[in-house]
Amino acid sequence: MNTQLLIQSINTLLTLQKKDCFDFSSISIQKKVKNVVNQLELKAKEINQLSVLLIRMYAYFYVNIFQMNSSNMILLKVNEFFEKSNIEQLPKFSDNDIDLAYKVEESWNSIHTISSEEFPFQVRKYMIKSKIKIMDNTFFRHSSEFHYCCMIAKFINENRLNFPQIHSIKEFFLHLPIIMKSPKNYCIYNYLNCYKTLNRYYDMVYDKNEAKDRLSKFLSTLTIDSLSFLQNSSIWCKSEAISYLNEKRF
Repeated sequence: MNTQLLIQSINTLLTLQKKDCFDFSSISIQKKVKNVVNQLELKAKEINQLSVLLIRMYAYFYVNIFQMNSSNMILLKVNEFFEKSNIEQLPKFSDNDIDLAYKVEESWNSIHTISSEEFPFQVRKYMIKSKIKIMDNTFFRHSSEFHYCCMIAKFINENRLNFPQIHSIKEFFLHLPIIMKSPKNYCIYNYLNCYKTLNRYYDMVYDKNEAKDRLSKFLSTLTIDSLSFLQNSSIWCKSEAISYLNEKRF
């Protein structure tokens, strides 16, 4: 499974660059790929990290940092990857972080396709006030750096209940240009240390309660009629809100 993940990740990166995919069909190359994955899995166990992360990172380094033009060097670059990637300095990610990271990645790389209907009125209002026009004066640069997605996913998992009314990961990405009032190019690494800006955004768009009080205050405003909306939403407090209403109903 992990061997296929490495192959797929490398060829996806090449496709995004409009390059030909590498050939992994020969028995010798398949043995090299398996050996690479074994080393990545051992390293992941050594540093108490998930192997999926190291596999995705190695694919990124192989294509984008080392700029290899074939699969022939797949085994020879592993040690260089360990030396240059600083993987020991990354936070420890849980399975939940990795699962959410895939959604973060999809949201980031599809944010140009959003429509105003995806967001509540107050978010649209502040987009207009901040003169944010996506694909006109505001752009989000495509990213294949999965470790950044993992770091953002970890932030969301740890802090989502401090910002219960955020409606989606895409709204999270929109908060920075809205609060900065700065139409420009944004990169995913701009969101790695954003508690303060998200707090400012939340105060402005939703309420100015203390972070610890926001969830309870929001739950107290919900009625049974809110259940249908919540079930079809991506709001950050979805599971807590649905549980609250179910208890209230019964």
